[in-house]
Amino acid sequence: MSIHEHLPPQARKELKEVGWTKGLELAKIARRDRQGFDCVTWLHKTREMPKEEFKQEVEKELTGKENERSEIVYFKLYKSQIPVVERAIETAALMLGSDKSRGYCLEMICAASWREQIWRMRIPTFSCSQHYGFLSFSPTKRGGHFCTT
Repeated sequence: MSIHEHLPPQARKELKEVGWTKGLELAKIARRDRQGFDCVTWLHKTREMPKEEFKQEVEKELTGKENERSEIVYFKLYKSQIPVVERAIETAALMLGSDKSRGYCLEMICAASWREQIWRMRIPTFSCSQHYGFLSFSPTKRGGHFCTT
């Protein structure tokens, strides 16, 4: 199936101006809405919004949720490091719940490492709860301790 099959005639005419990436996103909405597709509004959005912002708008329209922006991060691992990283992510997934993404698992591994480093440095009034919600550092008379919130 091509993009053209899901778009109304007006949108088909403007597909070259819109571009294929935005056209694909536009087709998702048109396929869902069929006869109720608001072509004028969505074509206006394709012209006004940058590609990534338009993709997010379509995702929000289709799912009803606003997703956090993401970025693909690349880094090099040696073959000997891959099993260690894989095991760490698998262990984190078991602890956090297997429905969590690998990115989230890696974030929690980093947060735990960061928390440990902060504890070792004994920084007195530090709180991770702003970003992670479950980590906070509270000073006491006998020294600091971590607690869950």
